[in-house]
Amino acid sequence: MEFKSLKNIESSFRQIRLFSIVFLASCTLLTGFSVWKSYRFAEAQREKIYVLDEGKSLIMALSQDAARNRPVEAREHVRRLHELFFTLAPDKAAIESNINRAMYLADKSLYGYYRDWNEKGFYNRLISGNVNQTIVVDSMGCDFDSYPYRVTTYARQMIIRGSNITERSLVTRCRLQSTVRSDNNPQGFMVEALNIVENAKTSRPSVCNAEEVCLVHKDVAAGFLPLLKARLVDARAAAGLVPVDLRLDERAAAIIPGTPAGEQDFDTEFLNYILAIAVVDDVDAAIAHIARHSTHHSEAIITADDTAADRFTTCVDSAAVYVNASTRFTDGGEFGLGCEMGISTQKLHARGPMGLAELCSYKYIIHGNGQIR
Repeated sequence: MEFKSLKNIESSFRQIRLFSIVFLASCTLLTGFSVWKSYRFAEAQREKIYVLDEGKSLIMALSQDAARNRPVEAREHVRRLHELFFTLAPDKAAIESNINRAMYLADKSLYGYYRDWNEKGFYNRLISGNVNQTIVVDSMGCDFDSYPYRVTTYARQMIIRGSNITERSLVTRCRLQSTVRSDNNPQGFMVEALNIVENAKTSRPSVCNAEEVCLVHKDVAAGFLPLLKARLVDARAAAGLVPVDLRLDERAAAIIPGTPAGEQDFDTEFLNYILAIAVVDDVDAAIAHIARHSTHHSEAIITADDTAADRFTTCVDSAAVYVNASTRFTDGGEFGLGCEMGISTQKLHARGPMGLAELCSYKYIIHGNGQIR
């Protein structure tokens, strides 16, 4: 009887231990489930916005993922730009106010249009003739499958002279690049053009700070290279200017027509209307290409990615490194150094006794937002 009782006691202890383990596991699972449900509930509550309707009742609205609203914001950005830039009254202060607000929404290409029209007396004639101009945006065609986004806008201009109203059709094309949101640019877009590449190559092709090689990221090559060819080749030829001879690697040649690049084209300082173009996988591939082929004079990156810009400026070992600005600024006068005696791509240091300061070399890092020279 004693052995049987002892066996029953041991069996009871095992059962109690098993029940305790099951109970603790169940409590743990229940606690974890409760925490998870509470977190999900809190997330759902944060997506709700309660609006007080005229101080009387609460109306609930649901927030949406910002990415879902991006196409709507892009269209509103372009619409607002057109309204500001093309809506004109016969008042100098009103014109300047609209133009200044529009400048926050676009790059320097918009200022180029304003400068040309101003120099031709367009705004003065509008004021002296008491002419009003308004615009109605009819529709937009937006391509959000590639970045930067491409937008084509179809609008009507109304030119009002006394009792006479003239209507004109307006079609514009631009690319949109994301940028920092601000009070002046609430949608966080920038209408981008190709002015930096064009300025660096064609303004003075025979100088040492002219662009000789253009590296294009593979993700934007299909959209960017046709625009580049249209600007540097087709548009210049149509205007009676010397078109740029594009020397293309295999990946670029698969997208646009041009001259196949030879072995020395990425090492040559052409000093002419010639531009070597290659498609690269990422910023590291661009940095490696520059390390192999560059003279370490001036390099530039055009990007909206601050991380890529920081890596580029850190890893590229050149005398001047630009972010979103033309290499044509590499000049003693532009840098405030007075008369330029020359530009050195070497890391010269002082002769004689040297301290820590004399062991250091200069490296210029220039940040911009589309400046050209």
